[in-house]
Amino acid sequence: MHGSYRCICQAGYQLDADDVSCIDADECLANGGRGPCDQICTDLDGSYRCSCEDGYQLNSDGFSCADVVECDANGGQGYCDPFHGVCQNTPGSYHCYCEPGYELQDDLRSCTATDVDGCFADACDNGGTCVDGDSTLSCTCPTGYKGERCQTPPCSEDYDAPQYGGKVCTTSDLTTGAMMCTVFCEGDREFAWRPADAYTCNAEGTWSALSAVSNGPQPLPPGPRPWPDCTGRYRPGRAHIKGEVFYYYDGDCQSSIQEIITNFEQIFSDLQSAQPGAGISTQLGTVDIECGSTARSLPRSKRSVVNLQVIKSTGGFTIKFEVVATISDETVTENQQLDLVFALDDVYFEIEEKVASNQFNLPIGGQLLSAASFEMGFAEIQVNCTDGQLAYQDEFQAYCTDCPPGTFHAVGTDTCEDCPVGQYQDRSAQVTCKTCPHNTWTVFPRSVELAECVAL
Repeated sequence: MHGSYRCICQAGYQLDADDVSCIDADECLANGGRGPCDQICTDLDGSYRCSCEDGYQLNSDGFSCADVVECDANGGQGYCDPFHGVCQNTPGSYHCYCEPGYELQDDLRSCTATDVDGCFADACDNGGTCVDGDSTLSCTCPTGYKGERCQTPPCSEDYDAPQYGGKVCTTSDLTTGAMMCTVFCEGDREFAWRPADAYTCNAEGTWSALSAVSNGPQPLPPGPRPWPDCTGRYRPGRAHIKGEVFYYYDGDCQSSIQEIITNFEQIFSDLQSAQPGAGISTQLGTVDIECGSTARSLPRSKRSVVNLQVIKSTGGFTIKFEVVATISDETVTENQQLDLVFALDDVYFEIEEKVASNQFNLPIGGQLLSAASFEMGFAEIQVNCTDGQLAYQDEFQAYCTDCPPGTFHAVGTDTCEDCPVGQYQDRSAQVTCKTCPHNTWTVFPRSVELAECVAL
């Protein structure tokens, strides 16, 4: 607007009452505190995160929640008795029932026989030997066979696939039933920690995890899933690059600092690479002036230095600046992060070319100064994860991953750790686990819901 200005905030922020400052926009205020989420909305700095109530899980769209069908686990048995139980799913939960001749125990999961009177024909499967006890019977199984009646052949465990992922299992030996499985994540999900390269089961029915970095086969952890779950991956849409340019100047540098900054901002805005388009905005971040004839190098890796070696004065100044590239999209892809890096590379190449050809000139105090030297570092994506998340960063991408349900973020070691036996966690991105109610306990670590807490 003519003779004035207007401030605009980046995505996820809104203008404060002073019309100058930007404050976090609380996206969760709408829809009764749920914001755009189906159930639970957590406001973050410049963004938000959706999660779900107990018994529900977040869909891949990141907003809606779907009922967790507990009865799909363990080959359709859910968390009910694996031999005589019947699982029935309910919204947000499930119920266990027992086959005729068995009754449900106080833990609401286990089934026991109501009338057992010694061994009977075919009491054990697959050549198992029946052992008669006091109103009980048990089976001694051949090598590799498992289960109450030896009904489970070697390597037949139907481990759940990673949440939000999948598994591929192949039989490596048709005679013994030996098997090998690999796991993967779907869509833009990522493992909270690296899984083994393969999970194998030998003829004796013993499962192991194999990795190139491990010293031989490693035993699997207990539980319905021996591998990590997949979890949300959040990519920041901001990258920056730092540079320095030196000018010889025989005037009063200290009194010219504001003029130097203003004119440098102008020659930057005239760069063609300062308007990259494609949803990316590029602008100057911090700009600092260091008066003196000797420029100090960047305290980080730099890719090149342009030094024209033309001494025109004993005085001078160094402009230390930061260029920031941002994407306004709420959800950022890996390719868009690459576009951020490439946009900053374009800025570097254009400034380098102009300095080398004496075209990066700065008007100060009636003089037109030519840049004497220039150096710049590498573009870097800026990632700022919250507690409950792990950060990953390399040269071309960066993202945060949530610690998945069944785990918590150990902030001190910056790792996702399993909830111990007796605790569970039904939400992602948490820093603690929930304790089971009084007189209940989980059977395995990494439990993901209250229903896994059973009576002692």
